[in-house]
Amino acid sequence: MTDASDLKVSKQLLKTRSGEFDLASIHSLFLRDVGVCDLGCLGECVSMERLDLSHNHLTVLHKLAGLTTLHTLNLAANTITNLGERLQGKGSELYQLCREIDTQLQQEPVASASLSAPQHPAPWLQPKDWQMADDFQNSMLCDAEEQLTDLLASCKRLSEESEEKLHYSMLGSS
Repeated sequence: MTDASDLKVSKQLLKTRSGEFDLASIHSLFLRDVGVCDLGCLGECVSMERLDLSHNHLTVLHKLAGLTTLHTLNLAANTITNLGERLQGKGSELYQLCREIDTQLQQEPVASASLSAPQHPAPWLQPKDWQMADDFQNSMLCDAEEQLTDLLASCKRLSEESEEKLHYSMLGSS
């Protein structure tokens, strides 16, 4: 984890961590355990598909509302206190589900038997659920490999063009 425990997501952070120059070009982002407490301009990453924000200090998620292409989101180990009604689409379904769970918990009385002896609750998440899926890492590697291949091809093309120009300039000057 970084030293900053009150990190706000900025354009510079997004560009640095993703390797992209344009926020709209970011498809995958891994911000696990970096001290994020404010999602800042993350909503501007309109092409975001995979996002890991686990092990941070997030309490609200309303800035994720614009991420309509998001299909993988890891929010494990945050202290989310308010989902907000600003979420739309799939997010509003999540909000409705959380509201129904809260209502259900408020209506059901606590059984007196459960108070007599402490019980160890069964985990509702398996240990594998806390780890990032391989396809997230693989997709980041594939994106990086594709970018590197494009860059090398561009360098090769520029090198060939410069060699050709040098060759013609040397023929013209002799």
